[in-house]
Amino acid sequence: MNRTTALAVAGIALLALATGCSDDKQVTLPSGSTPVGESLPAATEQPAGDPATGDSPMGSCHVTVTGYVNAEWTSEGGAKSVGYGPWIPQAGGTTAIGALDESFFILNCKGPGESYIGFGPVHKAKIPMQPGTYTIEPATNVAGSSENGIITAMLGFDGTDTNWGASAQGQLVITAFDDQHIAGTFTIPVTDVLTKLSGTHKGAAVITGEFDYANPV
Repeated sequence: MNRTTALAVAGIALLALATGCSDDKQVTLPSGSTPVGESLPAATEQPAGDPATGDSPMGSCHVTVTGYVNAEWTSEGGAKSVGYGPWIPQAGGTTAIGALDESFFILNCKGPGESYIGFGPVHKAKIPMQPGTYTIEPATNVAGSSENGIITAMLGFDGTDTNWGASAQGQLVITAFDDQHIAGTFTIPVTDVLTKLSGTHKGAAVITGEFDYANPV
């Protein structure tokens, strides 16, 4: 299952559930990543995403990408964008997608085409319902996610024909998290993680965003 499919399935699973039921550390981010190879292809411009959806009752997430990829989009909240075990009625049980406890945590910001960024726990780590700062560790696999840390990021950019992942430590800062909503910001330096396999480096970028999603259940 590829990265986009995995995130989509997780969101759809939460939607079905909702319908059926009535040691953190701060880091100083680097200014960017050092390109690999002698030269880089020209930067890729992507079309803007959907019109701003900040007035949606479900909230929104706004993403900006600068560097080799230049893109910006705003995604709307809802069950495909955010999910948390304790938000679901009768949480604490076990389903086909796992336990509905603090380890069930999904935060997605979907852009146009294959552009997206999503966050989830590493090794079923439990994410408490409270503000916190989480270090996003550099990618450790060709999918672009990391096996280290508490929360990892998965991302993709439409039209780039490669996989992307964190090139250095980034941050996910949750500024508010209760039974009504979750809000915060993120900043992650990213790079083409298939360079060693393809022999071609697609460049580096920095992805930043802010989100405020309502509990969709």
